[in-house]
Amino acid sequence: MHRRNIALIVAIILLAGCGAPRDHGTVVVGLEGNPSTLDPRFAVDAYATRILPLLFERLLDTGPDGDVRPALAVSWAVDEDARRYTFHLRGDARFSDGTPLTARDAAATLNHLRDPANKCPAGAGLDAVASVEAPDDTTLVVTLAQPYAPLLLKMVRPVMPAASLDDADFGDYPVGGGPYRLERYERGRAIDLVRNEHYAGPAPAIERVRFEVLPNETTRMLKMRKGEIDLLLNATPPYALKHFERLPGIVVERAPGINFSYLGFNLRDERGIVSRIEVRRAIAHAIDRKRIIDTLLAGQARAADGLLAPENWAHADDLSVFDYDPAKARALLDEVFPDPDGDGPAPRFTLSFKTSTDRLRNRIAEVIARQLAETGIALKNGRSSGGPFSTTSRKEIFKRFRSHGSA
Repeated sequence: MHRRNIALIVAIILLAGCGAPRDHGTVVVGLEGNPSTLDPRFAVDAYATRILPLLFERLLDTGPDGDVRPALAVSWAVDEDARRYTFHLRGDARFSDGTPLTARDAAATLNHLRDPANKCPAGAGLDAVASVEAPDDTTLVVTLAQPYAPLLLKMVRPVMPAASLDDADFGDYPVGGGPYRLERYERGRAIDLVRNEHYAGPAPAIERVRFEVLPNETTRMLKMRKGEIDLLLNATPPYALKHFERLPGIVVERAPGINFSYLGFNLRDERGIVSRIEVRRAIAHAIDRKRIIDTLLAGQARAADGLLAPENWAHADDLSVFDYDPAKARALLDEVFPDPDGDGPAPRFTLSFKTSTDRLRNRIAEVIARQLAETGIALKNGRSSGGPFSTTSRKEIFKRFRSHGSA
C-alpha cells in the first residue's frame, strides 16, 4: 500500500500557554521517536535527518525546488568529459570545537563513505567515484570512473572532522560545522543544541533548540496545548488538527508533502508466499486506501501511484494503479493459494506485519488486517509479542485529550 501525505503539518505556539514559564530563547520541538544516531554516516531515520543539518556543514545544499546550491563549496567546475569535478570551498569554515574545516576533511569524509569496508548507508550512490583528493585546504577534486549525472546531489553530504572518522562514539558526541553544536544528548528523552560560536555563516536568530522525544501522541498534543513545546512537524494526529485550529496562539499549516507510506515485502521469503507476484498484487487490491485516508487520516493524504509525488518533474502520469477490488484479490490468490475451506474461517496463510509503536500506525495496521482477512489472509503483529494489533480507539484518545485543561 502506498499512501502519500498531502499535509505537511506544522503547529507553532505563538503565545505562551498555561504551562510553566518558558525560556523564550529556546525553541522546543516534539519528536515522535529517538534518533538512532547523530553520526551522519549511519543515520537513516527521519528524526536524525531533522537534526543533522543544524549540526553539520554540508559540501553542497539543495533549495526548496530540489536544485543544488552552494554551501561549504561556493563554486565548482566540470571538465569536458564530465568525469572531473573541482569544488572551491570557503576558507573560513570551522568545526564547533574551533578547529578549521577544510577540503581535506571533506575528502576524508567522502573516501570513508565510499569504502565498502565501512558499511556506511550514507555512501550509497558513490560507486561511480574513482578518487577524491584535496590538493589544498580549499580545493576538492572528485574524479569519476564514468560520467554520473546525479553526482552533485550526492555531494549534499555533511562533512566530518577527518580526525574523528575512526571514533566509534562519534554519534553520541558529534562535532560538526553547522550553525548549532550539541550541548546535551539524553537518549530517549531530549537533545539540546546551542548556537555554534565558531560558525562562519550568519548566526541563527534562535539561541537554543531542544528536541524532546515524545512517543505518546496524547502527551505531544497536551504539551502543545499547554505551550510546553513550540513545533510539531508531521507529528499531530489528523483528527486533532481542527481542534488545534480553533485554539488561540496556535497556527496549523498545511502543504503538499513528498513523504509516503508503503508495505515492504521480504522477497527472500523462504515459504514462497510474498515472493509470489500474485500475492503482492492481491494484497494491493485487497486494501481500501480511500477508506483509510478518509477515516483514520481525516482526508489529510492522497493515494499514491508510485514513489514520486505528482509535483516531481520525474513523475510519470501513466502508471498503473491497483484499485480496491476484493473479488480480484481473491481470484489472484486462488491461482496460487486456494482457500482451504471456501468461505470458512481458516486462512490461506498468515503474514507477520511489523510496524512502529505509533498509535495511528497501529490503527492503520489493524484496518489492513481486517481488509486482508476478507480475502483469506491472516495478519499478526510482527513485534516481539507476536500477538494481534491492540490500539485505543480514536474517540477514546480525543476524549482523554479534551479532558485536560484548556490553553
